[in-house]
Amino acid sequence: MYDDIVFCSQLATAYVNRLKDSHAARLMPPASASNAEGTLRAILDAVIARSSFPDEAVSGVDFSDGDDKYTKELEGESIASRQELAVLFRGVARLAPALALGAVRNALAAALAPTGMARWQTVEAALAALHLVGEGAHDGAVKPGVEESPLGELVEMLLSRWDVVGSNSPRVATHRLVAPALLEICVRYHLAIERRPALLQPALSAFMDTRVSSFLSSYVWAIRMTSCFGNRACGTPTRRLADACVTSSAGS
Repeated sequence: MYDDIVFCSQLATAYVNRLKDSHAARLMPPASASNAEGTLRAILDAVIARSSFPDEAVSGVDFSDGDDKYTKELEGESIASRQELAVLFRGVARLAPALALGAVRNALAAALAPTGMARWQTVEAALAALHLVGEGAHDGAVKPGVEESPLGELVEMLLSRWDVVGSNSPRVATHRLVAPALLEICVRYHLAIERRPALLQPALSAFMDTRVSSFLSSYVWAIRMTSCFGNRACGTPTRRLADACVTSSAGS
């Protein structure tokens, strides 16, 4: 599977590089040029879909058991495939950032469908895509002083549906591979959360969720969280909430 992904990724990367080259792009057949946007959308959707972890019924492993030998092996292979695909995703995102944001929005919409029955692989892949699209972005969610923030809108879309205190979150929110993906997003996009006070409770609650303590070091995550939300730039209520999270985790 990894070899197939590498081969397909190389072909798609060559296509994206051709679009980046203005001279090569002009030499493309008119039909190919007019279909470029649709092709890029298809590439982005395929990257997100193929970045998900394998179906457990097919692979024969239980990804909730992080100590199992075979689970570790397949998890490592899946991460290697994802890293290969991430190179392609970044290339498309640099060429067409709006298309990349749209692909992530669609992935989040599918993961956060009202029925709440999305597979954990679908949810985790959407979270990973949201985390990836912020790398190097000129966006207020990751760069202080930048007002425009399409990424912040995506973070709001996510956290408004992920209130673990109010039980308004996907049923797979506590899965071993889903929970830390959400926390990583809160850390990366803490600027977006600070700008939207309504998102503070679901973000901080995710760090304090005791249901994930069996496979996460809540104290380590609390330290990471307070380094973002507990700094002097935050308002006093935010710092107090962050400090309370650390105190609670340290005592648990």
